[in-house]
Amino acid sequence: MVNKTPIFNLNAVLREVNLSADVLRAWERRYQLPSPQRTAGGHRLYSEYDIEILKWLKTRQEEGLSISRAVSLWRELSASGDPLANVKNPLGKSEAGYSAAFANIDTFREQWISACMAFDATTAENILNQALSLFSIENVSLHIIQRGLYDVGEKWMTGSASVQQEHFATALAHNRLQALIAGTPAPLLDKTILIGCPSGELHTIPGLLLTLLLRREGFKVVYLGADIPVAQLTETADSIKPALIILAAQRLPSARNLAETASLLSARHHQVAYGGLVFTTTPELTARIAAHYLGDSLEGSISLIKNLVLQPLPLENPPVKTDAYPKLLADFEEHRGLIEHRVLHSMRDNGKEFAALQEINRFLGDSISAAISFGDLRFLDREIVWVSKLNKRVDVGGDIYPFYMKSYQAAVQQELGVTAAPILDWFAAIDKTSHSKEI
Repeated sequence: MVNKTPIFNLNAVLREVNLSADVLRAWERRYQLPSPQRTAGGHRLYSEYDIEILKWLKTRQEEGLSISRAVSLWRELSASGDPLANVKNPLGKSEAGYSAAFANIDTFREQWISACMAFDATTAENILNQALSLFSIENVSLHIIQRGLYDVGEKWMTGSASVQQEHFATALAHNRLQALIAGTPAPLLDKTILIGCPSGELHTIPGLLLTLLLRREGFKVVYLGADIPVAQLTETADSIKPALIILAAQRLPSARNLAETASLLSARHHQVAYGGLVFTTTPELTARIAAHYLGDSLEGSISLIKNLVLQPLPLENPPVKTDAYPKLLADFEEHRGLIEHRVLHSMRDNGKEFAALQEINRFLGDSISAAISFGDLRFLDREIVWVSKLNKRVDVGGDIYPFYMKSYQAAVQQELGVTAAPILDWFAAIDKTSHSKEI
């Protein structure tokens, strides 16, 4: 029995049947044969059965029938039964095997990454074009673009890719996602979703990916982009009154701003949801946010977003209070400039200064301040991995990370004195963990 499950896109069908797109569309328009289903985004999806109908029609043409006569014959035969009833596994493979026979999506991702590493925009774009002819937009976006950028980021973290290569890949991905969003059909639903990044969050790709996925589901999406000041975000939300506001944060400092923004928006009776890498790596943070957590994956968040838009839900639990260290937070932020100044001098005096030192200082300071505001210094544990990789990204002999951490710890102690105890305890715990790993 031929499978009637719609799983193949237009280009895959054209390649299998060896027809032009114009001919296929003409047959569908004039004769409604085949009659493919459509996705929420308006794209055709064909089944094995549809493919076999096309092959049957082509065979009749090769035997001398006109297409109109071939269609008439098909309908005459269909009146007394299924003309394809005796056709079994016509493609010679399972649904999964059919996709694999065209290409492995992991191979496309690896090829795309290689092209990005070579700064070869033409090849990178062609790879995405080929992938889009075989796989759905959702699969290409999530399994090639999103995962590809993650892999490029890992290469940068380990020193096997430059910041220029990472920025090049991100720019290509950004442009392609914008083009795919522009090509989606007009929204079918009258519910509006507002998506944006809180102040300090500069990563735009997750928001663009989510915008694309939701647009293809028929939602009207207003995407505001990165680093949106809370006052402007609140003003926009009050103006358009969205059914749902979605915020995204990838690092601890922007998670702090997200928490503050979510609280303000919730107080103004807006329904807020959120997600991002930092909540995946540090799930305890979700108890601190006054909003609906969307889970660990973009793919998995879609059904929850639909439910929240169609039927708003109250928050199950209020966020955990995060004012455990009010004096420590005030003192650290007041003396932070002096702490970073001491670190710079210590590194310089010992011949270990490097170009990105101020960037590292800023990131660590922002992260410490955020962890204090959340009331738990252990939230720094995952963030410090970024700093721990710094010796891979700077041209300084030896492992610079231990010296940098000791310099920062000493500067904190000198500037804050006894107030710094929770921070110093965290530094001691990190140092102990590092030694245990070495042993």
